[in-house]
Amino acid sequence: MATAMGGLHGPVVAASLTKDCTFQLLSIVSFLQKPIFTKTSTAKLSFPCMPYIGGAFKKTETHVVSPNISSPSVTTGLLDAWDDEYGGVIMNSESLPMSANAFASAFQASLSNWKMKGKRGEGFNYHHAEPGYVMLTYWIPNEPCMLPASPSHQIGIAGFVINEKREVLVVKEKCPCRCCGVWKLPTGYINKSEDIFSGAIREVKEETGVDTNFLKMVAFRHAHLVAFQQSDLLFVCMLKPLSYDITIDDKEIQAAKWMPLDEFIAQPYYQDDPLSKKVIETCIAAQEDRYSGFTVHASSSATISLKPPRNSDSNSFSGSRNWVTSSSGSGHKVGSFSRSLMENKPHKVVVGDAGYVLEDVPHFSDYIPHLSTYPNPLQDNPAYSVVKQYFVNVDDTVAQKIVVHNNSPRGTHFRRAGPRQKVYFESDDVHACIVTCGGLCPGLNTVIREIVCGLHHMYGVKKVLGIDGGYRGFYSRNTISLTPKSVNDIHKRGGTILGTSRGGHNTSKIVDSIQDRGINQVYIIGGDGTQKGASVIYEEIKRRGLKVVVAGIPKTIDNDIPVIDRSFGFDTAVEEAQRAINAAHVESESVENGIGVVKLMGRYSGFIAMYATLASRDVDCCLIPESPFYLEGPGGLFEYIEKRLKENGHMVIVIAEGAGQELLSESMNSMAKQDASGNKLLQDVGLWISQKIKDHFSKRNKMTINLKYIDPTYMIRAVPSNASDNVYCTLLAQSAVHGAMAGYTGFTVGPVNGRHSYIPFHRIIEQQNKVVITDRMWARLLSSTNQPSFLSAKDVIEDKKEELPNQLLDHQKWLKDNLVKKEISYAL
Repeated sequence: MATAMGGLHGPVVAASLTKDCTFQLLSIVSFLQKPIFTKTSTAKLSFPCMPYIGGAFKKTETHVVSPNISSPSVTTGLLDAWDDEYGGVIMNSESLPMSANAFASAFQASLSNWKMKGKRGEGFNYHHAEPGYVMLTYWIPNEPCMLPASPSHQIGIAGFVINEKREVLVVKEKCPCRCCGVWKLPTGYINKSEDIFSGAIREVKEETGVDTNFLKMVAFRHAHLVAFQQSDLLFVCMLKPLSYDITIDDKEIQAAKWMPLDEFIAQPYYQDDPLSKKVIETCIAAQEDRYSGFTVHASSSATISLKPPRNSDSNSFSGSRNWVTSSSGSGHKVGSFSRSLMENKPHKVVVGDAGYVLEDVPHFSDYIPHLSTYPNPLQDNPAYSVVKQYFVNVDDTVAQKIVVHNNSPRGTHFRRAGPRQKVYFESDDVHACIVTCGGLCPGLNTVIREIVCGLHHMYGVKKVLGIDGGYRGFYSRNTISLTPKSVNDIHKRGGTILGTSRGGHNTSKIVDSIQDRGINQVYIIGGDGTQKGASVIYEEIKRRGLKVVVAGIPKTIDNDIPVIDRSFGFDTAVEEAQRAINAAHVESESVENGIGVVKLMGRYSGFIAMYATLASRDVDCCLIPESPFYLEGPGGLFEYIEKRLKENGHMVIVIAEGAGQELLSESMNSMAKQDASGNKLLQDVGLWISQKIKDHFSKRNKMTINLKYIDPTYMIRAVPSNASDNVYCTLLAQSAVHGAMAGYTGFTVGPVNGRHSYIPFHRIIEQQNKVVITDRMWARLLSSTNQPSFLSAKDVIEDKKEELPNQLLDHQKWLKDNLVKKEISYAL
């Protein structure tokens, strides 16, 4: 007999015996009015083969009899058993009755006893535990069994969910285990055939009712000799909350809440347990971007081929796959070509030596089998025949970070853009379309022109359509036929010849239109919202199994697309902004106490304002969304303006459209509204701050000012692109065309450290690029303008205590009356 093992997650009965005792074990089922298998009865029944490493259980013919539970020779008593820490029951197999009837009677009495204690339910299941053992488990609660399919080794998950207030989603469990009464992360075990990241989302939802998105795997721990005396693996996943209302599962959970992070980690349980403390500290480091964590890549162990699809000329690949590489001791790469198990928006990730990570983009061969490839037409193109090694090697990647420390990992890489030797389209079969969405931006026409000309001149593609009026043009408007002749000089014009709009995204209608028109290459030009829409279109196309490329070209005048070096139109915008700044400088310089205020574009990111200020060198103050400021009091904007006017007699202020919105909303009690793309409609901060400055100085009667307000925002975005952006747009368009012809899809293109790359959609839509005010570029701006950092008035006064003790007394009444009310404006 083997030692019996006990419950897990809840009340359960478990017993295990060696394979030599098969028939005694099977007699357990007789109590539940199921057949008893013996060696002497006439009915035949085969015992199924159980999973067993090193051999299989024997198939045995058995006969069926019924137990004589009422036999007077059987003494009824309770089985030798005890409760485990989870409320389950463990039976001592060494003291089990050797007679089937005696066991059935004792077991019936024991069950009655357990049921009187409130433990309900019945039904045995076969469990495979260890080689040479068979286990039967009995789940007592009258609810779905939560025992893992195979108890030899357990895989658990924990969800680290933290909101914007730095509050962690925590629960108190009902089970009488070691951590009972402790506020802990939602945890559980993954279901059969369930991915770790999907299990984390499900478990958090089940225990707390909070919806989440998977971000990354943060840590894992390996415990030994836990349940069934085997391994217990727990993977901690960072999740992003999508909802905040809590609804607990009262069967498992006693309570749940959002708990401040500092209060959570200060619990004695985490302070006293080094491993638990380390796991939570790792979670905090990941949340603060001091630790990158793990990315999602699930694959089966079944080897299909030793060649990745990009390198092979064979068309025998099928199914959904990921290429995984590792390094052997000799330094040679060892690979396994695996079927992907991830159905819900997988991210393709390749992990290599020394911390190398490739965030790959999807490819047709990931979901369409038996694809044909063709020689790249560029091989016969006279324009490229003189360029040696023009084709990009399939193994070429571009590093996201090029400045590293001595022992730093190699870090994240992206697939290098450019033409490949093999393509997945014949030229005559290509039917492409181009759509522009969102706001205007210098360079849109250049990108359209270069896509059309690139397809035609490099790959011989004749059929290219323009979608009129943004996303809704797919299903509500006519298309425009585009040829190299029709787009020949459009790069000299501003705007977009295709028209544009916000909103109008209807995935099913768009993909239906693509399918009905026979389009197989879709080029989508737009900002982060547009790229989110492109990602959804790609997913629907993949779901339908269509051979259609979805390629994104990122467009935003604000330069707030992450990962890439810059977005097209940004250089033109900075150059054009100089005209407005120069005009403001001339106006302010020509009068006494002149102030020129220039509002530039920058809804959430202040790059245009910052770079235009640095380029001009005539700006005295630059205000951007990333750097909060306040108006009145010591160290405030009004104090700085007065100081600057006394020193210079004039000043120029540049303000981004998204700066100071919290002050403006508080002042005007405005309601948050959105446009058709879901962007917040901003109040005109330029007009507001101009009026505030006028009101301040008119009340003080100390100084008469002359203020001129200039708003060039829509003039800037409507101009044609400059020479630098024209060249940049050409490279973007041609890189997108090369990627599409090579069979890549679901990607956007852009330069990473000067090298154009193919970037997965999810990397550019998960966050926005913003000015880092602790970076040297912002320090250069502060050095150029000599403006203060605009800390809170309280901080400024603390800094001045030693220098100006007498002046502090004059501010006490002002602080008492105003500081508390202004605190919300100072907060980062």
